[in-house]
Amino acid sequence: MAPHNSNYNNNESNDSERFDRQRATGGPRNIYGGDTRNYGNANQGGFDRDWWTRSRDEVASWLGNKDAKRRLHQNTGPHKGKGPKGYQRSAERIKEDVCERLSDDALLDASDINVEVSGAEVILSGTVDSRQDKRRAEDIATAVSGVADVLNQLRIGSKENS
Repeated sequence: MAPHNSNYNNNESNDSERFDRQRATGGPRNIYGGDTRNYGNANQGGFDRDWWTRSRDEVASWLGNKDAKRRLHQNTGPHKGKGPKGYQRSAERIKEDVCERLSDDALLDASDINVEVSGAEVILSGTVDSRQDKRRAEDIATAVSGVADVLNQLRIGSKENS
């Protein structure tokens, strides 16, 4: 069992070096143009690491590996997502972010979706092909930083009829 642990620790140092190298170069970018430094969620920041790497860190943290524990918990805590007092994203930034994410989604045809933003509320209107597309568009808009509520007025139907 000892040789397995020593190999595991060698792999951890390689992951740690990759992690530090990505941090030094600005990190990976996601399809929306932002960094993905929080395990794949483009809104918050953190390195985009696959399931296997996160799982290895979880197990290594159980075995006392402090670097793995740090990487595992680096973007969690009671204050994540709390901005400065009085800060609110502008409606223009929210709209831009929602539109980019809808456009970049490979499973959603957003060509007939209208996006309006009032304060922190996003209003989606237009036509989509299915209930899944309607839900997906709402989920995408909800995931944008600064969005408090999404009013989904999307209709399901063919685009030729709209």
